[in-house]
Amino acid sequence: MRDLLKHFNYKQDHQSSLVLVMIVGFLFILNLGLELFFKRLSFIEFLVIGTCSFYLFKFYFSALKNLHYTFWGLSILVVPLVSYYLLTSFLRETYTYQASLFLVSFVFLALTLYFSSSPVYYPKVSWWEFDYRYRADIPAVIKKDEKQFSSRLTDIRRKGGSIASFENFELGEILNISFIIDKEEFSLLAVTGSKSQTIIGRPYSYGLKFNVKSKEEKQQYKKLYKLWLSQENLSLNKKFEKDAL
Repeated sequence: MRDLLKHFNYKQDHQSSLVLVMIVGFLFILNLGLELFFKRLSFIEFLVIGTCSFYLFKFYFSALKNLHYTFWGLSILVVPLVSYYLLTSFLRETYTYQASLFLVSFVFLALTLYFSSSPVYYPKVSWWEFDYRYRADIPAVIKKDEKQFSSRLTDIRRKGGSIASFENFELGEILNISFIIDKEEFSLLAVTGSKSQTIIGRPYSYGLKFNVKSKEEKQQYKKLYKLWLSQENLSLNKKFEKDAL
């Protein structure tokens, strides 16, 4: 489970996602109740489907709340389920505005997935790749209180990122992170918004929000993002070459 900084403006996205999941779950159960009322479902069908749906959305909400990666696994079930009911509601509208109800549910679900895709909450993790040569990591140096700590940038998206370091930083700390691009060193300020350590003795994983307000900072972030994309493509090509051999 990832620890999330309480007073962090990215947390607003997380809270919004939790509310949206609750609304999607409520609308789904409401639809089952209306289908029972209009005799589209029998009481037994309502009981079975309703119970399974209740626990599915309960686990879905819990996974998102605790930032477990099972959230994305459960999304493989929830997204097709809502999509199926959306499509069938257009074909046979059991009651007025049924299609509208599921269209709203689908939009809210899409917003939930978008908000949750920030690396602050769910950094990319290559569980299947044990060889670090084929991971798109970028070396970085964290500077804090006149001390320097080696680290590696492991993800960067939507003006956020994830960094791995053995140093134990507190949530909410402002870190000066330095990178070298084209033999030129530059740095960006970032605040630690989330933190986790999957295995004791392994590096901490920090979710970051970069400070990219000024024009210079935006240009530096763009350079870093381009470097990340090129590093990702390079690592992927190396992986393919290894598999071909």
